[in-house]
Amino acid sequence: IGAAPLHYVCLRKSNHRGIANILLENGAMVDGQTLAGKTALHFACEQQMPELVEVFCMFAANTNLTDTEGNTPMHLALIKEGGRDTVKRQIVEYLLSSRANCTHPN
Repeated sequence: IGAAPLHYVCLRKSNHRGIANILLENGAMVDGQTLAGKTALHFACEQQMPELVEVFCMFAANTNLTDTEGNTPMHLALIKEGGRDTVKRQIVEYLLSSRANCTHPN
């Protein structure tokens, strides 16, 4: 899938905020994309992980990059079935505060 360690941090069930910080502080590319065009921010939004979304936004992740299906991180956060609305709201707020385009079509 062309994933880097930062992508794998987002695929774990537990919160690895500290590990994400260490990787980013040591040169991990916050906007590195998989073969499907997904960044760590895409995965964090898709997996409903607001703590990681906040970290990636603090490291200036591009909130408007699209994957190969045309999805931005915001699309993936909102498409996700189930989950708590408070978590989705928190993710959307982090994305908007980091200049996510809420009118980006898919």
